[in-house]
Parts: sequence; structure tokens; C-alpha cells
Amino acid sequence: MRDISMPEGYEIPIHRSLTQPMLWMGIPRSLFFIAIFFGLFGAMIFKSWIAVAISACLYSLFRFLARHDKEFHRVWFARRYYKSFYYQ
Repeated sequence: MRDISMPEGYEIPIHRSLTQPMLWMGIPRSLFFIAIFFGLFGAMIFKSWIAVAISACLYSLFRFLARHDKEFHRVWFARRYYKSFYYQ
């Protein structure tokens, strides 16, 4: 087996998908699925366009928040666990 030694200062690039959050159409993947499925099931079950309009509003809100912080949903969910620690 041959020893592969790298020159001083050589770096191996890490693929971006391993280091950056996965965004679909500008919002986190899990929230994208929630917004789309809410709109589809709301339209099929309630036979109303109101669910689709609410889904479009949710998508717009999530996209706005993702522009400022791509991990906003993780911060919001973690807030629930730390709330008892910081607000005693």
C-alpha cells in the first residue's frame, strides 16, 4: 500500500451540502414539505382555496425568515427547551 502524503497547507474541500442547510425553493426542506402538504390536503379535504392561500402565505413567511437566517426553524424549536432555563 502506498503512502499518500499531502504537501504542507493542502486542504481537501468538503462538499457544500455537508456544511450548509438544505433549502428547497428558498426555505428549509422540512418546512417546504409542511407548507406544500398543508395546501394539497387542505384543498382536497376542505375543497377550498383558503388552505392553498394560507400555504402560500406560510411559504412567503418561511422564505422571508430563511433569507435572514437559514436555521431559523431550529432556533425556534430549541427556544422551547431553553425557555425554562432563561426565564425562571
